[in-house]
Amino acid sequence: MPSGEDPTRTPAALLRAVAEFAEKAAGLRDAADSLTRGAQRQRESRVADSERRHARDEAATRERMAAEFARARTAAQNAAEELLPEPSAPAGLLDAAEYVGLGIATHAGAGGRADQSVRVPAPVPLLDHGNLVIAGAWDDDVGGLVRSVVRQALERSGPGQVAIRGIDPGLRAVTSAFAPLAKVNEDLLPRPAGTGTDIEQSLAALVDDIRQTVDTFQGRRTTLGELRRQTGQPVGGYQLLVVCDYPQGFSEDAVRSLVSIMRQGPACGISTILQYDPRMRCGGTVDDQSDTLVELGNVVAATSGRFEPGWLPGWTIQPPPAADLAPAVTRIAERAKAAEAPHIDFLELQPRLPLMSDSSAERLVATIGREGHEPIEIVLGDDREQRHNILVSGAVGQGKSNLLMVLVHSLAMRYAPAELEMHLLDFKEGITLEPLGPRPGSRSWLPHARTVGLNSDREYGAAVLAHLVEEFDRRAALIRSYGDDLLKYRRADPSHVLPRIVTVIDEFQVLFEADDEITERALADLERLARKGRAYGMHLVLASQTLSGIISMLAKQDGIFAQFPVRLALKNSPSESRAVLDQENTEASRLRYRGEAVVNLESGSAEANRRATVAWADEARLRSLRERVCARVGDSVAVPVLFDGSAAQRISGAVGRLHELRGRQRAGRAARVALLGTAIDVGVPAVGFALTDDHGRHLAVVGAGDSRYSGAANGGGNQAVGAVQAAAVSLALQHPARDCEFVVLDLLPAETSDTLGVDALERTLTRLGAGVLRLGRTKVDPYLRKLPGMLEERQAGTPGSSLYVIGLGLDRLRLSREFDLSGGGAATPADGLHALLKHGPPVGAHLLAWWSSVRVMNEHVGLEAQDTIDGILGLRISGRDVQDLFGPLVTWNPRGPRGLLHDRTGGEPTTIVPFGPITEDDVRALTAEPWDA
Repeated sequence: MPSGEDPTRTPAALLRAVAEFAEKAAGLRDAADSLTRGAQRQRESRVADSERRHARDEAATRERMAAEFARARTAAQNAAEELLPEPSAPAGLLDAAEYVGLGIATHAGAGGRADQSVRVPAPVPLLDHGNLVIAGAWDDDVGGLVRSVVRQALERSGPGQVAIRGIDPGLRAVTSAFAPLAKVNEDLLPRPAGTGTDIEQSLAALVDDIRQTVDTFQGRRTTLGELRRQTGQPVGGYQLLVVCDYPQGFSEDAVRSLVSIMRQGPACGISTILQYDPRMRCGGTVDDQSDTLVELGNVVAATSGRFEPGWLPGWTIQPPPAADLAPAVTRIAERAKAAEAPHIDFLELQPRLPLMSDSSAERLVATIGREGHEPIEIVLGDDREQRHNILVSGAVGQGKSNLLMVLVHSLAMRYAPAELEMHLLDFKEGITLEPLGPRPGSRSWLPHARTVGLNSDREYGAAVLAHLVEEFDRRAALIRSYGDDLLKYRRADPSHVLPRIVTVIDEFQVLFEADDEITERALADLERLARKGRAYGMHLVLASQTLSGIISMLAKQDGIFAQFPVRLALKNSPSESRAVLDQENTEASRLRYRGEAVVNLESGSAEANRRATVAWADEARLRSLRERVCARVGDSVAVPVLFDGSAAQRISGAVGRLHELRGRQRAGRAARVALLGTAIDVGVPAVGFALTDDHGRHLAVVGAGDSRYSGAANGGGNQAVGAVQAAAVSLALQHPARDCEFVVLDLLPAETSDTLGVDALERTLTRLGAGVLRLGRTKVDPYLRKLPGMLEERQAGTPGSSLYVIGLGLDRLRLSREFDLSGGGAATPADGLHALLKHGPPVGAHLLAWWSSVRVMNEHVGLEAQDTIDGILGLRISGRDVQDLFGPLVTWNPRGPRGLLHDRTGGEPTTIVPFGPITEDDVRALTAEPWDA
């Protein structure tokens, strides 16, 4: 009994009050009857005045009796109602049906007098307290009572907190009314056991559950409900065992298990409803144990619809009338489906250590949740425990993203970036990891992260793994002379600082979706890192909603997942539970709510299962934490590289690379580079095409820039226009002396030109000091006619400033020649284009243009200027066009904002993410940057 609780108001005492009333009421009735008999004798032997006096005494006594009777009846009614209060709201997650009602208990008055009868609710203890035994043959009335008790147990307990276990050798199907629960979670209502072997296995599993729950008590004398109330967490789970037609189908082993369950189970959250037919005899130990079973529960004798409670002699119970259970069960199932764990505050859970003060030399430790009173710590890299990699799984909506954020931030709180480096990849929507990368105007990124990949594609994932393998080789060479692992290297000289590396890959199975070279390379790199990376402080965290398919495939790789001893499994199906844990371990399918996890540190062995509640990663609080971390770190650590595989990159995000290229021009050391996008690689800056004075140094962007000539939809807008605009801006910045001129041939429709930022391009180039001439459709032809003469003038004299002709939508350019027999006619637009292509680069004139059609581009270039364009950026083009442009052995199927960049003078084509069209944010960022500081 909890300290401070009134012993007269405990549930047990209140329940006894109901039984004691029967005796009290009977005593009062006997006293009244005795007075009546005495008065009768006195009337016979005494005079009239004596009869009047006794009449007065009798009336007074009966009045006192009636008052006392009323008080006792009210006390009994109150006691029953206190045990079974009418619910004012749905049960909370920690609530349990400690008592359920069997119906209305009736005790007749003396001689059947109606004014002295009692009718009160009949409560019986259940979860956390006891078992119910119904002694009598099965009939519809018994079935109705069992279903009523099960319904109340579910309704009066937290959503999804009570699982029904059925033993039904007689095929009574009493639990079938609750079938919707199985659709929410198979473990809430598994198929009932009906045969001897199934019965033994089911009961043995419950005995194992009792052992596990006892372990969580850690030697304390308590109950599951008390532990839940003390911790504020739904530790473990309640189970209601419903046994029909006992002892049919029971072996001696099954009976012994049932005795253990009914004796030890209630305190551990397992209560039993046992329907027992005393007429059925099996002989031997089964019959010997039957009396023991009856003693372990509150017995109700059932005979032809009449129910008599053994703990209330002389009373009968009228069960509630049969009702349609479907609406109630539907509500119960809906609440179970929506159930989630109470929030454990992430920051309050973390150990009280100074921010980023721990060393990672020996190990990494992350605190992710709580099991009862105990925090759950995940240790990586410890030489004694030999746990180095983590496998995470959970169905949609069960808290996998939250778990990953808790893990990442717990590590970041404990270790400084000099002690811990992270690579974070998300192969799906990328919403979870997005806050960990840099954002304009906010210093709230994760300084430990070197790369943050959102909506990553397979190429980028493979590139990250390749980068990690290169780092593995570098570390191996560095550490070799000091020993064979990171700890020995750091112990040899305290000045040796080499951070551990944790790579988190969410939905990692995407890497292996196709049978191609990317899968082959990624799998080889993953296997090497998983097997050997631990020696050099390199750890993997692989997460997925579904592992069953990928596990079977990777099992061929000599047991690669044996290198992932730490398994964190959120709620999932039995097949997925077996995939992430062990073929004999379905514990993850038995989890009840979002945020509950199986923590297994022994490669999924069922004996090592621990149930924990994962802390809640509130983004507002995590952002505040990251801001503190960023402030503490300052500028000592580079900003993470953010790669969003679903969106075009922004030229304003390449400020560092632009400064580098501008500095090279001041030093006069290199050719200018027209930046076009970013490579799908780790640590590689924005890439482009070098414009030297060699013949052929022009750039053609070919293919559909977007499925529509539209704005920033699903990929940053038209990548073709964006790439050409970025090339122009980057070239302007590589002219510190402002000795450049841009002629923009704008053949886009007017509305498209406005949407795709051509005005923004013009303003940006002007503010950066470049000369800009923008020509619409009617002025393009005249300009091209003049271009041959302009190029001749540049050849005859000093070229002066560089000339960049920017072509947007050149498919609309008509380059037909005028028929001239003399051959001495005026120059045509085709002459101007061909002159630029053939003679422009040596005199500092270059074409950077976009054609949406390869056919039209070839027609415009013609045989006369064939092979005069060295730089090709292919976008959405057909397989035939890919081979025409890049060679017969090249295949490429672009998905999302991707381009294939090739310099025909050498090297293999490279996949890039093109820059998107210039936005007003880009204009502000580029023009506000101190380029000459």
